[in-house]
Amino acid sequence: MNNFSALSFSEITLFGCIVALLLVWAVAIKGYALWTAARRGDRWWFVILLVVNTVGVLELAYLRLVAKITKKPEDTSVTLKEWQRQEQ
Repeated sequence: MNNFSALSFSEITLFGCIVALLLVWAVAIKGYALWTAARRGDRWWFVILLVVNTVGVLELAYLRLVAKITKKPEDTSVTLKEWQRQEQ
């Protein structure tokens, strides 16, 4: 016979809360990392971050190491007034 004891309600509730918090954390950090990679034009990082699920570890490494070290592409957009001045 098995002598496994059943989990109590409080243990199940605690486990459920931990899983829910972990899920929210993973989705939030993955979304931010994907947004950053797309905005910076890092196609390979975007694909890797999209496919690999590391519960936020790889995403944090990208945001803290890669995105902070390399510079963002410069904003080349021009306002209408600046463009009109350049044309004259």
